[in-house]
Amino acid sequence: MNKGFWYFAHPYTVKDADGRYVPEGEQANFEIANARAAELLKRGYNVYSPISHTHPIHRACPEFLSKHEHELWYRLDQDVLERTRFDGIILAPGWETSTGCKMEKQWFLDRDLPIRFYREIIAEETPVPDEEWLLGEELNRRKHRKEATAQAAEKPVVEAPPLKTSADAIGFFMSSESDGGGEVADDSGAIGFRPKETA
Repeated sequence: MNKGFWYFAHPYTVKDADGRYVPEGEQANFEIANARAAELLKRGYNVYSPISHTHPIHRACPEFLSKHEHELWYRLDQDVLERTRFDGIILAPGWETSTGCKMEKQWFLDRDLPIRFYREIIAEETPVPDEEWLLGEELNRRKHRKEATAQAAEKPVVEAPPLKTSADAIGFFMSSESDGGGEVADDSGAIGFRPKETA
């Protein structure tokens, strides 16, 4: 079900306590933005996620990285907003801490276009399991654990023959297929060792 074409505003820039840019934080926001955009798409919201588009380009250019380019992305996003007919904007968690997100929200406000919040969309469109369903799931888990325990108890164990000397023990555990011994499995899947045959 198509629920329209939405601009997905997501925080991107991360700075440390001294005001320096943190590329690892931007990479993390890129990955989170992609995952959240996918969740919206699954729910029928066609979204344009600017971070998903611009971050790989930003990372691919040493010049952009060295000067911590951001103004170019603001201009590009503005151009996309002006040339595209969006039904509204969806704001990701943390939007209020992002200069870019606040600018984008204002653009939609100025045009009286709908503003939605990612958390609200996910909450209202994710079914909450009722108590009866949860109880059924727990009973199923218990049943499977009980069956697995019973099956494990029924499996035969192949025991080693009595060993009288250390040489017998070495011959038993070191036997191989080439000399007539080695690891064997019966039809039940039980694993054991077959001692090598001696002349």
